[in-house]
Parts: sequence; C-alpha cells; structure tokens
Amino acid sequence: MLDLSGQEIDVNSEDQIGAYVLLDTVSEEDRDLVVPADGRAISRETFSALFGLMGTGYGAGDGSTTFNVVNMTGINTGLGLSGEQLGVYARARVPKP
Repeated sequence: MLDLSGQEIDVNSEDQIGAYVLLDTVSEEDRDLVVPADGRAISRETFSALFGLMGTGYGAGDGSTTFNVVNMTGINTGLGLSGEQLGVYARARVPKP
C-alpha cells in the first residue's frame, strides 16, 4: 500500500499509523489494516494507537467507546485524488461485519 507521496507503508511499523493511504494500492490481504477516510466511528479499544493520534478531533463517536476518523468524502485533495480514494492506515485489523 502507498501513502500520498507514493511511498510504501511498512505494515510492521507503528510509525506510520495515521498515514493517509491510496485505497486502490492496498492489497486484499492488507485491506483490513486501513479504515476508509469517510468519518465513520470506530472502536477506541481496537484502534487505540490511532485513537492516541487522532483523539476526538474528527468527532467523539458515541462519546465513550468510539471515535470518528477524518471525513474526506467529497473533498478534492488537490493531488488529482478525491477523498473517496483515501484511507487511514490503522494497523489494527478492522473487524469484519
């Protein structure tokens, strides 16, 4: 998976948690390491490292157990990309519905 600068994300490193990634560069195997940048509420416990970085800056979720990720939906990034093409590297495995 690639970040916005085209650099490969090291999935074994916590240093890149919170980086924006291009969703179409994420392998099927690693798809559950990335949260779409669509404002969704996610678990503070499951994504504790990401919560430590983002806090409630993009929304407090339910106020106790969840928080919101950045919502890039409908935003032109100025890089020839729309917000719908972006995700946030979370490293924790996203639970399957």
